[in-house]
Amino acid sequence: MMAESGGNPKTRYVESTGEVSGGLYQLSVGDAGRYGCTFGSEADLYDAKKNTDCKDKIAAKLRAKYPTEKWSKSLGRYWGTMRSKEEWPEYFVKYPNHNGYKNIQKYAAQKGCIF
Repeated sequence: MMAESGGNPKTRYVESTGEVSGGLYQLSVGDAGRYGCTFGSEADLYDAKKNTDCKDKIAAKLRAKYPTEKWSKSLGRYWGTMRSKEEWPEYFVKYPNHNGYKNIQKYAAQKGCIF
């Protein structure tokens, strides 16, 4: 999930819809309404605690809604970097060069984690 920001909590990205994603987990102000996050402005996206708390709320809601799915499948519903070819074949037809999940696995391995 941090792969989208490259580990930089100041990363800002404007989505094709015009909505701004920002912070370590690339969240948006609109997530306040969708997931109960405490973002009131774009500046809140870069608050480490608010960003991390929101990421946890999103993950918890997705896990509750899709309890039998692998984490990469349920979290991939929000974070494109969690999508693998095995679980999201239709996505890879549209974006054949996407390799977000492999990047996350590589990043985790560099940090000594098995993902």
